[in-house]
Amino acid sequence: MSSVYSQYAYLNDEEFLKEVDELRIKTEYARITLLSWDREDDLEEIQGYIQSGSVNIDSSSAIRRTASLSVFIPESETNYKTTSYKFSLNKKVRLEIGLKNVLDRYTDYGILWFPLGIYVITGISINHTSAGVTLSLTLRDKMVLLNGECGGTLPASVTFNEKEFMNEDGEWEISHPTIYQIIQEAVNHFGGE
Repeated sequence: MSSVYSQYAYLNDEEFLKEVDELRIKTEYARITLLSWDREDDLEEIQGYIQSGSVNIDSSSAIRRTASLSVFIPESETNYKTTSYKFSLNKKVRLEIGLKNVLDRYTDYGILWFPLGIYVITGISINHTSAGVTLSLTLRDKMVLLNGECGGTLPASVTFNEKEFMNEDGEWEISHPTIYQIIQEAVNHFGGE
């Protein structure tokens, strides 16, 4: 997380962020970066104007973060047609929401980007017009890779609360891992993260 805060210096400036929040008129943008599946390296980036959308955070749900947005990518955007075709179901993306910087501070940032995390595309619609492309996305956090919504499921025979191992005498013993170890194993082994 510290790299994001060093990349966007204004994220550490509470006074500036308060000024941004109090702006009456805001021009909103979205930057969606397509990521490689295994290492989550940046592959393609597309950005445009947000026409509509929402980002929801629900701490009582297994899927904590969801987003639904419609982004207009103007024809002037480089490779806007070919890039939009690379976005499809079950791809990982990094989502950032931006606001046009109309304040007299941090002027080297024309758009103030706010990182919202990594999501999986669970719904997509692409509409081409002569002026550009409208990309409508439904996004969910990476939990969908474990709960079966995007192909990830846990086999019925998996037991997380016990781990068998052979001791020094060659006898089998059972240990009980901590909750942290169980979560780490589920996400790493079964979720591929």
